[in-house]
Amino acid sequence: MSVVATCDEGYFLSHEEFIVKTYQEINSVPAEPMFNLRTPFMQEAQSSQIAARMLDPDGQPPKKKSKKEIIFRKAETDSNQMEKMSEVTLVKERMKAVLESARNCGCLNYSATPEDFKDNNSSSRKFSDSVFQVSNIIGSENSFSGANNSDCAMKQSIQGENYVLPSKCRFFCGDLFSLEKFLSEEKFDLLVIDPPWWNKYIRRRKLADQASSYSMMYNKDLAQIPIEKHLAPGALVAIWCTNSQSNINQLRDDVMPSWGLDYISTWFWVKVTKSGCTVCDFSVPPGKQPYERILFGRSHGAESSKNLKNPDGNKVILSVPSAIHSHKPPLIDVLAPFVQPSPKILELFARSLLPNTTSCGLEVLKLQHEILFKSNEKTLNSKRPE
Repeated sequence: MSVVATCDEGYFLSHEEFIVKTYQEINSVPAEPMFNLRTPFMQEAQSSQIAARMLDPDGQPPKKKSKKEIIFRKAETDSNQMEKMSEVTLVKERMKAVLESARNCGCLNYSATPEDFKDNNSSSRKFSDSVFQVSNIIGSENSFSGANNSDCAMKQSIQGENYVLPSKCRFFCGDLFSLEKFLSEEKFDLLVIDPPWWNKYIRRRKLADQASSYSMMYNKDLAQIPIEKHLAPGALVAIWCTNSQSNINQLRDDVMPSWGLDYISTWFWVKVTKSGCTVCDFSVPPGKQPYERILFGRSHGAESSKNLKNPDGNKVILSVPSAIHSHKPPLIDVLAPFVQPSPKILELFARSLLPNTTSCGLEVLKLQHEILFKSNEKTLNSKRPE
């Protein structure tokens, strides 16, 4: 449902379209600001300058190369920096091919206007803040679980708030160190894990506003979660990771082996606006990048699982990100070729629910609150009598 375009270099996913199709039976679609990223992330002064140049190109001084651009270009030709830049260059080149495939399918062709730059995605930023203020059920003190066992999505009231649940889903809202109490000895063919990596951005948000941040975890604690007990033979595990080299090294060298996983490959998720521009500039490592990564591992398998294909390395996933920080695009469709048919799926550190998936985490219902959805007026209008 989410894969719109494919090529040798990767995939273009539509998170928005995935949500539309998931909840079409109950006429619910994402609220408009959720996937309405029209311009890259930037400071107000910078966005205002771009808008002014677009409105009066002859009256504005020519744009000077920023210090960041100069450093980037120098690094591309500096022999001492070329090794650090090789990954960035690879992602940029592969992104171009995926972007072309997406545009050939009629996607990412929006042209940002001066008004868009003046607005600087203000509606999306305000929407994100409102979600964190309203949807705040956390299972840190009193864990609970629930499910929608039907073949259709549904709306349900939980602890006095209204939530939207996809079909055939289960959830456990609680500490993952208590995972066995909920899952017992159950095993899964596909695991998607999005650890709350310790980082400066979230530390700043926690200081500014407790409600708009989430709990972080040290790398050494991650290895203590009993993942290996819930791996079916030959299970595929996809782990979201930041670009921090220390996180990458510890995940590959310590955490994955402790879970009984063999490292396979790495993919990159590149975040773009509706016009296909990256949400921020590429930088010289360890600077901020417009991409995150997914590391893949596989558990030791039975004879029947040895025929499963592994994900090739260095694929690029391109998508317009949600306005909500750390709301990752769904991977269940794009990973289908690498797992058993009709796999049992487990998502950990989840903050939203997926169909045919068991989701676990302290904030597992965070992004299922009714504030993130609106009625699909097109469907409603088509059903009204003339």
